[in-house]
Amino acid sequence: MRCRSNRFEQSSWILAAGLAVAVLSGCDKEPPRSEWTPADHRHPPESAVDPARVPAGSASKDPTIDAARALWRVTCASCHGVGGDGTGAGRPPGVTLANFADPAWQKTRTDGDLAAAIRDGRGLMPKFGDQINPTGIAALVAHIRSFDPTKADQAPKPESAGDAP
Repeated sequence: MRCRSNRFEQSSWILAAGLAVAVLSGCDKEPPRSEWTPADHRHPPESAVDPARVPAGSASKDPTIDAARALWRVTCASCHGVGGDGTGAGRPPGVTLANFADPAWQKTRTDGDLAAAIRDGRGLMPKFGDQINPTGIAALVAHIRSFDPTKADQAPKPESAGDAP
């Protein structure tokens, strides 16, 4: 029985030594160095972009809608979520925010109510009136309205969380 134990120990040591040699042999190689150039960050030429691979609805024909989406992502989505469902990762712990995709909630607020909340703040929400001009506030109100599924034929559909960059 002692003989079997010695063979097992020898096999274990040989295996461990072989593994160590294999791991360490890969450590002596330095990765190739490349120097950064501005060309590394150029957009591809339009001819290199396959239009069939561009997601539908990722850009609209109206630049105001695209600007409102961008403003939403930068200013609001961290708390309210990209889809307006109130589940953004930046919302305060334990706080429940309104689900803007709920038609019942949409009926309880006027555009003026929404604009005032954005401009002046409300509860834990900070005021944005000193950072966003009235045109931007109006665009955000329209974007909030676009979350209402009953108005889908009247307003462009906001991007889903999977479409976010």
